Amino acid sequence: MRVSIGPFTLLMSYLYQRGEVWYFQRAVPGDLLGRYPGKNIKRSLKTRDPIKAARLAASLNERYDAEFDGLRQSPDTSPASLKVHIREFLRGYGLAPHAVPEGKADPDALELLEEILDAKRPSYAVRPGDEAREPSPADYLSPLELAARQALYSPKRDTLSDLRDVYVTTHRKRNRLAFTQYTDTVFDSLIAAVGDKPVDAFTREDAHAYVAARLERGNKTGTARRRIQALKAAWNAYRVERTSSLPNVWERLSIADEGADAKPRIPFTDDELARLYAACRAADDDRRWLLAMLIDTGARLAEISGLALSDIHLDVPIPYISIQPNEIRGVKDQDNAARRGPQAVPHSIRNVPLVGAALWGAQRVVETAPAGRVHAFPRYAREGVRNGDNASGALNAWMRAPGRGFTGKTVHELRHTMKDRLRNVQCQQPIYDAIQGHAPQNVGGKYGLSYNLAVRLEWLLKVALPGPGGEQC
Repeated sequence: MRVSIGPFTLLMSYLYQRGEVWYFQRAVPGDLLGRYPGKNIKRSLKTRDPIKAARLAASLNERYDAEFDGLRQSPDTSPASLKVHIREFLRGYGLAPHAVPEGKADPDALELLEEILDAKRPSYAVRPGDEAREPSPADYLSPLELAARQALYSPKRDTLSDLRDVYVTTHRKRNRLAFTQYTDTVFDSLIAAVGDKPVDAFTREDAHAYVAARLERGNKTGTARRRIQALKAAWNAYRVERTSSLPNVWERLSIADEGADAKPRIPFTDDELARLYAACRAADDDRRWLLAMLIDTGARLAEISGLALSDIHLDVPIPYISIQPNEIRGVKDQDNAARRGPQAVPHSIRNVPLVGAALWGAQRVVETAPAGRVHAFPRYAREGVRNGDNASGALNAWMRAPGRGFTGKTVHELRHTMKDRLRNVQCQQPIYDAIQGHAPQNVGGKYGLSYNLAVRLEWLLKVALPGPGGEQC
């Protein structure tokens, strides 16, 4: 389907509209039809925004690609969606999963369902030479009917989906969309690879199989490690909430040749930084103001894109930004600080002086903001949620555009570049760690209030980019 949005035309596969709401639909591959309750997978995307719908459809498409691959590799695996269809199937008869062992099954409803399922037995076609064998339910029931009947009579056992729910609902970030979306992505890929297995049946071999499946799909070993860390945290949370005797199969899980596929980050040269700043001033829009602020603060993208307007302080002797948690984003080491104690302050919470390109970007943000604006970059804070992935993708694509001269560069390399810039003017590590929000490297550095704005300003001025006329901003 092609959708025109202003001057842009988007080709959006697997999408259709019902009224104003977008839906995802994809046909089940022919070799997997028996594993799903129907011929198509349909899901409401719950949005009227075609760009958001296209992004969600791409994510769902990747998820189902992984699920199809997992089902082909493991014939006994069930699709992640089967659990929902089982519940809906049984609800149509006034029943629910695990109702029989829990003593909650209505006798009349149970008898009706059994009569309907048993009526399928006479239509079962006996293979020649197999006349003496008593047919089993697997011979004449559909995969959904068979799974629903098994769920009806089996006692409840928490599955991987249940573990995910426990983890999300008990986590301090449970109201942050970025956290819940990433957790869903990780668990969706896990369930696609091994099925929605009971937690107590998940083994170390399953964990290795999941990692192998991700690497086969093209994930870097660093990406696989981040997913392992997320799953290890989820398992630990489940052990605390449900059963401490459950082993954490993700502990010390090795990845073959880990790190060998990592691409070295090459910092920006001084000439590249100057050209990038000049391009930002020429474009002079909110995305380029954000990029300029990254150039001369060395902050993380999420820290700048998630700034509140009130976090930018210009009418003071030393202009600066306050990097601190707000309603749309936390800070990098909030979890570690919480573990250190109730009085511990995350090292990422800090004030960073504004100089050079960063000062220009911040001034443009403030002077163009209409009355009542809350967020410095509202396009990345819609509906109270920071969307840093959109910011990263848009800025990287702009820098890498033909003729711009930044092929292969990423916005995150600006942070690494700032560390090198400060090192090259002989800034001491404790000072550049304080500027960039890294934890002190020794015990003594963890006491007191760290370096004040004047000290941080002194060193940032040594590396700040001059304005277009050569003046120091």
